[in-house]
Amino acid sequence: MFLYYYVVNATVNYIFDALLVDPLVSDINNVSVQCECEYNTNVRDVLQKITPYCSNEYYERVIPKVEFYIRKVYKYFDQNMHGFILYYTCILCSLLGHGSKSNRNEGEGITCNIEFLFNILAACKLYELCKSNLIFYDFLAAMEEGLINVEINKITSGIFRTEYTVEEQKDLFRIIFNESIKFKSMNRVLYESKLDRFVLANSRDDSINKKILDHVSKSSFERLFSLIITLKYHLLFKNNTYTLEQPFFVYNFTLDDDLYQNLVKTSLWFPQELITQFDLQCQEILYNHIFDRTFKRLSSDVNIFEKVFRFAKERPDCYFNQPDLFFPEYILVLFVANDQFNKIISVYKFLAEIIDIKYHEYIKILVCIKSSCLIPKNISFEAYLRIIFEIIFLVDIVSQVYVENNIESKVLHQVQTINNNIRKTLENFQIRYNLDRNDSILVGKRNMMACIDIKLMLVTIFFLDYSSKRFLELKIRKFLDEKKIIRFNDSSDAMNDYIIYLVFKELDLTRHITINASSSNKKFNLPDLICVLIILTVIGTVCGVIFYILRK
Repeated sequence: MFLYYYVVNATVNYIFDALLVDPLVSDINNVSVQCECEYNTNVRDVLQKITPYCSNEYYERVIPKVEFYIRKVYKYFDQNMHGFILYYTCILCSLLGHGSKSNRNEGEGITCNIEFLFNILAACKLYELCKSNLIFYDFLAAMEEGLINVEINKITSGIFRTEYTVEEQKDLFRIIFNESIKFKSMNRVLYESKLDRFVLANSRDDSINKKILDHVSKSSFERLFSLIITLKYHLLFKNNTYTLEQPFFVYNFTLDDDLYQNLVKTSLWFPQELITQFDLQCQEILYNHIFDRTFKRLSSDVNIFEKVFRFAKERPDCYFNQPDLFFPEYILVLFVANDQFNKIISVYKFLAEIIDIKYHEYIKILVCIKSSCLIPKNISFEAYLRIIFEIIFLVDIVSQVYVENNIESKVLHQVQTINNNIRKTLENFQIRYNLDRNDSILVGKRNMMACIDIKLMLVTIFFLDYSSKRFLELKIRKFLDEKKIIRFNDSSDAMNDYIIYLVFKELDLTRHITINASSSNKKFNLPDLICVLIILTVIGTVCGVIFYILRK
């Protein structure tokens, strides 16, 4: 209860707002992992019920995503929730699958977005809370009554009159009340969700599919939570017939503009009205319900929730005055400007204080990737609080995936390759070095920080989605070109060249690796060599012709 009293004192009469868009989702720098899941026939069976007329390529693309998401989400719930989670995740992934490209870029595997995973999990947690907690149960019942009134007034406005009593509504729209809700007993549509009845038909208009994809993929968990209710009421009011009472009836949806507009309009008010009913104590219950298992896995600090709430409220630029020599500023500079470092490092230091030390490397990775979300000055309290909590969740998931997908071995091979390139480059420029017991490079008695950070850099890049990796590579290459840094060993790997540049920068020897370096120090790359050979060939040919003419 400390948090409750702390917040009451800090924010008198504070009203929480719903977040319609996840503040941690951006156009670039989203956290992504390869789907390395076994083929799941149960998932395929459900998907074929929901989207029965899709190609095998579609199922091969969507099934691994669903399998990854449900396998992760199941760990946070008891088994009685697994059926709902399976159907709910299949519906969401089907909506995403219709709007995504079927042809992936070369080198791009099937990947899953971890921010989206969080919102699936949190929406399911809110659903579970509405079933098990009477306060939340009553909130949702009132919200559904409001939703029904809105829909009925849309239908009847201008036809009869705009206001109907509950009894008149029940008489005019008998199916809605029998199938979906009884206000007194609160037998709500969400409680009897019947998700196995949903059938989705793809729109022939690609722009509609893309709009729905953007709506779903960027949604906060509040907006995802309202999606199932919106879908069901959309169909019930659109097809108010007695056949809906038949047990074999299915909810057939076409992903058209009418459905999209309904999703958008409902999402603008339903989550907001629901969340603003929650007082501070309800917010505490909700966040604890979502993050309880995550906190227990990552920390032994019993006051972690209160500390996060206080940090989000105070939002200090520099939580500690002492700099952290082991924070990877070489990586951070790739994501934000130098004058923003204090904000990002303060978040890292705070999280490192409340989370067990074995997770600190993952905190560094995720704070760097998500740094652009932490720097806006006008970000609301709710959004900042959500970002901090969500980063903690990402630490939990990324640490699991790192072990499960054996990322260590994949990264160490790249580390060895880059270390070899660094040593060769040092030797080419006749710079003496030694290796310590861990094969780290020492110049004199100095341990190169860039070499220490190599593994962390590569792991950070590993967890970026494909487009973010490409964007970062272009950004690094542009930076190196502006610095006029030569390309080493005919390498097309921008990160390899960037790390070599950092080593030479630490040694204050960057003059040796710029385009203006002396010819004795500059290595020829392949284009240079080809150019020289062409020139020599032309000169040789001309000399041969002259010699032949003179002999004549």
